Amino acid sequence: MTSEAQEISEAVASWLHYKSLTGLRGLFTESSMAVPIAEYLSSRYGSEVETEKAHPLFDNGKKGRPKQIDFVRVRRGDRTWDAVYECKFQRPDFKNIVGDLCRLACLAQADGIGRPTRYFVFAGKPGPKGMPLEKSFNTGDGSRSSYFDGILRRDESFVSIEFAFSIRDLHPKQFEVFKGFAENNQVSLPSRIVTKLSGWSKTSKYVCAVWQIKSAQGSKLRSAGELIF
Repeated sequence: MTSEAQEISEAVASWLHYKSLTGLRGLFTESSMAVPIAEYLSSRYGSEVETEKAHPLFDNGKKGRPKQIDFVRVRRGDRTWDAVYECKFQRPDFKNIVGDLCRLACLAQADGIGRPTRYFVFAGKPGPKGMPLEKSFNTGDGSRSSYFDGILRRDESFVSIEFAFSIRDLHPKQFEVFKGFAENNQVSLPSRIVTKLSGWSKTSKYVCAVWQIKSAQGSKLRSAGELIF
């Protein structure tokens, strides 16, 4: 039986491909990607799906728009959260994507929402290797590495395989972004995070991947001060 994550990846990749063929490719934005996800979830869950819901740990009453979660699926009975979905389209900005991953990981610390399954959805044009998120950085020893190496498995062969990483084991350029998130938002992060590639679909023009995000079993919460490289 095809998983929900796989069906979301297929819906998004196919929708983007179809719309690009109708001449709308130049008008695509992140909100464009939300259309097939919203239609898919609404067709399955109806009124259980809510959009742009304030994150329970970051809705602190400060001025400005609160940090929000793109889609939340709530339980009909007690209104706790069953699943959440954060989405990014096309622009593989490492800092912004790490922010999404951290906000999903932090949900385990929120009270009163239950223990929702957390998904990160990314879609865009594949890179030269046929994968999403291929942007790389200079490691300092003359070689280059993808910003997402050691964080997100991005090849179809890894679908349904859990991958755990320790924030402290990342390259300094990756590590500092995670630490900066904890510091700027005054939150603790799990010392080890699991990212499971749960859905993957690719057309000739676009690829969409869906990862499940959670804390690794036995991981410890670390504040920015405790995240020492």
